[in-house]
Amino acid sequence: MLKKTTLLFLGVCLSTYVLLLLLHLFVLTNTKYLDVNHIFLFHSVVTIVILVQLYFINKKLPDQLGFVFLGMITLKMVLVAFYIAPHLTDKVHYTNHDLALFSLPYFIFLTFEVYVTKLLLDKKLT
Repeated sequence: MLKKTTLLFLGVCLSTYVLLLLLHLFVLTNTKYLDVNHIFLFHSVVTIVILVQLYFINKKLPDQLGFVFLGMITLKMVLVAFYIAPHLTDKVHYTNHDLALFSLPYFIFLTFEVYVTKLLLDKKLT
């Protein structure tokens, strides 16, 4: 099951990256200040760290996994704030396109994190 979840994660990463590139090229063409590659790299690395931590915590403290997940998601929001803060303190006005380009992968990866956590809680992923 872990191999299947890893392949699913790689599929989610690849499809999210392609979706971001296509949106950036054809729909969200007014994005001026945020780079697609940096956004994708940030979200995918944070998600990998969270999923690895959840997997190992599930081995040691399976009863506490839900609380740890909430803590990890809170930490992810703090990291997002640190990532986006330098961009927001500039005197540049960001468009809705810039914000959509950043928030779309956030919610895609968050959905995948919730799915994997549910599998861990249901003991379907060992």
